[in-house]
Amino acid sequence: MGIGKNNDFKSKSIVYSTPKKLFDILNNEFNFDLDVCALPENTKCYKYFTEEINGLNQDWTGHCWMNPPFNKELKKWVLKAKSESQKHNSIV
Repeated sequence: MGIGKNNDFKSKSIVYSTPKKLFDILNNEFNFDLDVCALPENTKCYKYFTEEINGLNQDWTGHCWMNPPFNKELKKWVLKAKSESQKHNSIV
């Protein structure tokens, strides 16, 4: 087993919801107010960007939560988080 390999993990879905227990621990420290990459059924914050709104094209302000899709767009989400973090001092 090499580092960085999927090791036979196969899934047709690119959507994985963050477990509530994990989010609650992080939210207690950072108090997130915007989920930048969500679906109505899995958002973690009152304010959120859906796929139709496309968080990659929006300004992220406040304390932002991100659980991006695990597909070819992942790198774009990570670069956007870095850019927004530097611009607004957001927690991402």
